[in-house]
Formats: sequence, structure tokens, C-alpha cells
Amino acid sequence: MSKLKNSLFLMMILSALVTVSVRGQDEKSQDEKDKSSETTDDLKTLKDIREAMSKEQSKAIQGLRGSKPGTAEYNKALANYYGVADKYADRIFALVKENPTDRVGSGMLSNLARMTRNAKIRGQAMATMLEIAKADPKSQNSFQMLMMLVTGPTSPMMKDEATNLLMQNFGDSEKMGDLAMSLTRSRPTPQNLQLLKDLLEKSSHDSVKGPATYALAKLLSGDEKTREEGMGLLKSIPEKYPDVKVYNGRMKLADMVAGEIFELENLQIGMDVPDIEGEDVDGVQFKLSDYKGKVVVIDFWGDW
Repeated sequence: MSKLKNSLFLMMILSALVTVSVRGQDEKSQDEKDKSSETTDDLKTLKDIREAMSKEQSKAIQGLRGSKPGTAEYNKALANYYGVADKYADRIFALVKENPTDRVGSGMLSNLARMTRNAKIRGQAMATMLEIAKADPKSQNSFQMLMMLVTGPTSPMMKDEATNLLMQNFGDSEKMGDLAMSLTRSRPTPQNLQLLKDLLEKSSHDSVKGPATYALAKLLSGDEKTREEGMGLLKSIPEKYPDVKVYNGRMKLADMVAGEIFELENLQIGMDVPDIEGEDVDGVQFKLSDYKGKVVVIDFWGDW
């Protein structure tokens, strides 16, 4: 009987210790959450949040570099990296709405939409971008947000609304040249093709019509059914827009097109390889055609 009492007494003590331990962990966890919330709320500006996020992301990247892909440690570091965006999402939304003209906000919303793995947060980020664009429709900030929505992974309905606003408020602006160039890397969807055609029809600036022609040609030439039409547009650029420059004036569009026309006409699968001439490592002149009928490996490289 004495042994039974002692056993029961010991079990009661252990149970109490476990309860205290669990309660302590719960309280600690809640304290950490409260502390995290207070830290986030203490950030008063979008620049403050951007700096805080950058520090946390840099720390997560260090964890990625120090672990092997596929391991639990690596996956945890990856989750930490993408989790940074989710942690600050609510604060970002609040500050952007309080400061709709702050241009830092457009970049942060774009980054948030791109980085988060939470579909709800991504949708809210894009909806907020559209909301801010509507609030100040003629501003540079509005243009940047609408352009991100048009060129990004937006829902078809939201993309249509953003496209209509963009054409309505900036349809004849020279800024649309940047939009056209960004669409060269997009898919040839009906919306993208129509937008480029609208720019060609409505813009009064060669600095927009040139890039729009180029982008439309790129999208059309990627499809066997419309390749001929795309090639025709490409070949028209040097004559129609000989002096138009792109990429902030760093490159002449006609020079870019010349290289792409050569590629489409000479470097497609199934075509004969153009003959090239050069010097081997011993300084002896040679031509590619000298090796006709043999297996040849060509290594293109450069040093900048």
C-alpha cells in the first residue's frame, strides 16, 4: 500500500512538471509572437520595412549557402527566406494605403507578389497595386504598378483592367516604349498581341511604335503559323525606325533587329550552318567548311 501511495505521489509530481513545462513553452511562444508583432508595428515607413526584410533575407541566404540542397536544413532555410515576405505583408499593405504616392511601395508590392508562396497574399498584393494605381491614375507610380500587372502573372480579369487603365491614362505617352520592350519576353496571348497592336495604332511616338513593332514581331515569329508575318515586321524596322534607341538609349533598335533577322533566316533547326573563318590555336587560318563530313564541336565564349 505504501509503495502504491509513493507511485501515485511520483506520478502527480511528474504530471505537474509536464504541465508547467508545456505552459512555459506556450507562454514563451506567445511572447515571441507578441515581440515579433511589436517589432513589425514599430517600423514606421516602407523604407524601414525594406531594410528589415533585407537583413532577414540575407540571414536566410547564409543558411541556404551553408546547407546542401534537398536536406531538411536547406528546406528550412528556404522556407525562412520566402517566409520573410509573409511576415511583413500586412504592414506593407497598411503603409502603402496610407502613403499611396510613395514610389517605394510599388517595388515592395511587386516583390511581395513575386516572393510569397501564399496565394492569398499574392492576390492581395496585386489587388492593392491596382487600387493604388486607380487612386493616382496619372502618376509615375501608377504607371509602374500598372505595367507590373500587365507584364506579370496576373489573373486575366485583373490584367484586362490594368491594360485598359494603362491605355486610357498613358496610351500616347513615350513611357509605353518600356512596356513594349518588356513584352518581348512575354507569351503571345491575345491580350498581349492586342495591346501591341493598339500601341502601333494609337501612339504618335516612333520611340513607342518601334519597340511595339519589335515586340509584336518577336511574339509572332515564335509561332510557325505567324512566323512570316513576324519576319515582315522585323524587316520593316530598319527602314521605318532607323534612329530609335532602346534600353535607356544604350542600343539602336535597327542594329538589334539585324542580328535577329540573321538568326531567324540562318540559324534555325534543320538549316545549313553558315560558314565561318578564323584562326586556330597555332595561328593557322581555317574555315568551318574544311571539316564538312566530320563531327565538329564549336565553343563560343567571350570575355567582358
